[in-house]
Amino acid sequence: MRKFTKRSVALITAGVVAVGGGAAYAAWSLGGSGTATASAGTVQTLSVAGVSTTPLVPGTKTDVTLTLTNPNKFPVVVTSISYSGFSSNNGDCAGSNIVATGAAIPTGVIVPAATSTAPGTGPITHVEALRMVGNAAEECQAATFSFTATVGADSAAS
Repeated sequence: MRKFTKRSVALITAGVVAVGGGAAYAAWSLGGSGTATASAGTVQTLSVAGVSTTPLVPGTKTDVTLTLTNPNKFPVVVTSISYSGFSSNNGDCAGSNIVATGAAIPTGVIVPAATSTAPGTGPITHVEALRMVGNAAEECQAATFSFTATVGADSAAS
């Protein structure tokens, strides 16, 4: 029978302790769970500014280019555009001399999301959106028309 020396017993014991210590570590791993909450934010309205791209004369149409500003943290896709409240800077030229044509809006126009430093902005050109009536008053020459452009949009977040 083989005799173990004190040195070999010490080495074997150290090896067993090292392996056993690893097993003890694994036995002490823990996990847990608990409750948490998340709150949805609120949307902010888009800002809209626009200009017609060509001067109107009786019976003609013009494009309207709008600049949309998106303060939200998600991109939006434009779904509708409407015009109302036409008025002129000349009291003798009624706002009714300008009408919305109902032209189709461009599809797939996306206004980017705001960043941490600036809102997202994007242009949209609504082709042949406005028309001056054929029998517009003489006083409408060189008049400036004001109107409200209302833009509808949906989230384009993926």
